[in-house]
Amino acid sequence: MDHGIDFFFGNRTHGVKFVGKVAPVRSRNDKQLVSHDTKSNNYNYKYTFSVEISPICLEDLICLSPRVAVGLGNLGPLVICTKVTNSIALLDPFTLKHCFLDADQYLRTPFKSLLTCRQLVEYIVFDVDIVSP
Repeated sequence: MDHGIDFFFGNRTHGVKFVGKVAPVRSRNDKQLVSHDTKSNNYNYKYTFSVEISPICLEDLICLSPRVAVGLGNLGPLVICTKVTNSIALLDPFTLKHCFLDADQYLRTPFKSLLTCRQLVEYIVFDVDIVSP
């Protein structure tokens, strides 16, 4: 991996719980023998977890491929991410349909955001004039 963050946990189960609750992830774990004592039959292992986290963030604008959009219940191609936990919540701004993707669904057909929330601009519409019926 080119980039990453290292986390250290005192207990292996704490690391396993943390990985699954943060975001949709693809993970791999390895166990390596560090040392062993043949007389007392004690073994010391080092556990390593490699985790790939989804690049989707809250309020990102996402352009879905037609195949993915149809698979999510005829959602529009442009959606906004409204929540990221161990699943991703998407909102179609034109029809106001909600859709939830779990980690397995996202990892089968991963996608990236078109624009992040920092690149988007919020507008307020004060008045609407209808030009023709």
